[in-house]
Amino acid sequence: MIAPQPPVSALGLPRYIASRQRDPLRVRRTVIPILLTAGLLLAGAGTYLRLARASDTLSDMLPSWAPLVFIVLGVLSGLLGVVNVLSVRNALAAGRSPR
Repeated sequence: MIAPQPPVSALGLPRYIASRQRDPLRVRRTVIPILLTAGLLLAGAGTYLRLARASDTLSDMLPSWAPLVFIVLGVLSGLLGVVNVLSVRNALAAGRSPR
């Protein structure tokens, strides 16, 4: 039987769940702390490996270019997180979110 889709209010879902499903910025808000944390951890690990003493076994296990890659990826991830924060803030200020 072909029938039209019922409205969200008829499904018996609480209001906050129904409103979260229509929020277009939900995924972007979720990714912000992930990007910022990953950027901080990668940059910190790269800095630690770069400044570690030569007798440190962790720095001996990795190639010499690994700390530089960690630092670059950390900075890029952090910058992407900041750009995402600014973009979401502008979208919320413009009223493009249903909240």
